[in-house]
Amino acid sequence: MNKATLVDKIMEVEEKRAKKLLANAKQVDELLNCLKDIVENDVLMKGETISLAGLFTISLAHKPATTCRNPQSGEPMTTKAYNYVKIRPSKQLRDYDLTVNVEELNKKPVVED
Repeated sequence: MNKATLVDKIMEVEEKRAKKLLANAKQVDELLNCLKDIVENDVLMKGETISLAGLFTISLAHKPATTCRNPQSGEPMTTKAYNYVKIRPSKQLRDYDLTVNVEELNKKPVVED
């Protein structure tokens, strides 16, 4: 699902809920841009953690340098240490029974845009 599809889905859910918190797709798009900016500024730059209850937690993790062997020469070498974004689904999502959805997906042909 790309950003445009996500905006459409959010607007569909918004119409069904009849809450009218977001007036149009442009506001939804701006909301997603704000979320992206928060992740970039708080998680990537400051190392903070963002938790969205029932969905996921986004945090910055560190992978230390490791020693390995070059497969061609057999010489030991060291990989670089690096930081990466870690996205962990909530317990509610991890415990969700996916077998029902897999069976439904197998019945429907998947069409790519």
